[in-house]
Amino acid sequence: MAGLTAALCLAERGLQPLVLEGDPAYFGGRLSEKPAAAFAYPENQPAEVFPAEHGIHGFWSQYRNLKGILARHDIRPKFVQANRQEWVHGTEKRVKRAELGRVVRRTWWPAPFHYGALWFRPSFWRMVGWRDWLSIPAVLGSLVVAVGIDPLAEYKKMEGLTLADFCKGWPPAIRAFVASLARSGLSAHPEDVPLSGFIAFLRFYSLLRRDSQGFEYLAGDSGRAVIDPMVDRIRELGGQVRADCRVSHLDRLSGDNGGWVVHLADGSLRTASSVILACDATGTRRIMLDSPDTRELAANFHWPRGMETIVVRLWFAGQPHPKAEAGILSGNFAADNFFWLHRFQDRFQEWHRRTGQSALEAHVYGPPELISEPDKVILEKVTADFGRIYPALKDKVIHRTIQRNSATHTLFAIGTLAEHLGIRTPWPGLFCCGDWVRHPSPALFLERACLTGIEAANAVLLTRGQSPFPLEQHTRPELLSRLVGAYVRMMRSSIRGSR
Repeated sequence: MAGLTAALCLAERGLQPLVLEGDPAYFGGRLSEKPAAAFAYPENQPAEVFPAEHGIHGFWSQYRNLKGILARHDIRPKFVQANRQEWVHGTEKRVKRAELGRVVRRTWWPAPFHYGALWFRPSFWRMVGWRDWLSIPAVLGSLVVAVGIDPLAEYKKMEGLTLADFCKGWPPAIRAFVASLARSGLSAHPEDVPLSGFIAFLRFYSLLRRDSQGFEYLAGDSGRAVIDPMVDRIRELGGQVRADCRVSHLDRLSGDNGGWVVHLADGSLRTASSVILACDATGTRRIMLDSPDTRELAANFHWPRGMETIVVRLWFAGQPHPKAEAGILSGNFAADNFFWLHRFQDRFQEWHRRTGQSALEAHVYGPPELISEPDKVILEKVTADFGRIYPALKDKVIHRTIQRNSATHTLFAIGTLAEHLGIRTPWPGLFCCGDWVRHPSPALFLERACLTGIEAANAVLLTRGQSPFPLEQHTRPELLSRLVGAYVRMMRSSIRGSR
């Protein structure tokens, strides 16, 4: 997404960019299309074909730059507003559930205290115990501290601290709830989630505004709805987009004008005055360490981890009764979240209306020992999960698929200003963009990829004397959040001053 955004901006200004995509078949990274699934049910019926993708994404209310550039180029995918999301907790004896999406978004409680509305919902009472009630002051205190810390603007690394440290002393149910949020958002368990990354995630998606939790789904698969139109538009404007072009390393050209030689894995070369590296952190690190001119400095940079993820899809001869179209899971489940595809994607809705059947997508983010299990074992565990959650569908699975995504999902963390690679690198004519790249904006994931893509294009445009594209500003925190944040920052300054 970052690279296509940068290329689209450059093509819009007539610079004819060349996009080199390492994947042999699909553009778009984690928004890419994947091979479709097909099966016949009953067996004497024609096969049904369903599009597939890297995994369902939400397009959140704060994705202003992403939605803005799509609208500017008349790429208007059909969106479906998210409605109900559940928290489902499993123990050996029972499964408990509570609706939380609409409750938190629509409460009159102002941010950052809007999660307090959950404590007045009977369904939430059943999820927690008496120790959780006693923990409310400690939980609120932790959230208040997070309001006054902006790791991205401050480049606050919080080295050695994890989400597990943040939640230390909290009772089991609240820890389980926060852990499930972290796994769904950052694809890792609390012991592995850097605290700086979690606070940045919490602030952007939830803590500072009630409406920042609002999001939409794509009504079609992301490859065809977003990525293919972007690629087509780049080509219409004179750019080139080529697949199966894996970059091995770079060489810097000598001379006053500089420039770079891009070496491809097949032995071919490309020469450019400016290069934008729009890979995930792992891919960028590999290229820089394999390039003689960048190797020495790159060895000391901050490189976020890439996480492997698994997507399981289940088709059922029947449909679930609860109304929530998605949810997060905690407790003794293998899966970490789920989405009922027939409730928002056109192809699945059409099939559901015709047959009365349903389809679900579940994501598995770990732990590593689970990810390393054979496909058959993971399929059985995830199928058993949803047999417990939806007993009426327990023996009604008619088809299932599993898809392993390579370790490209960013486990977001923040380095210091000196070590965290930014859009402008130490080497003239070499720029970076991606959802892991340093930038003071609060945005994360798809929005961060798009925003840094625009900024990388702007850096190239400025070298050619052209004006940059303006960025869409994200909505300010609610008034009470701003006041609380100012108070916490004042207290932090007082503490530092007294030392």
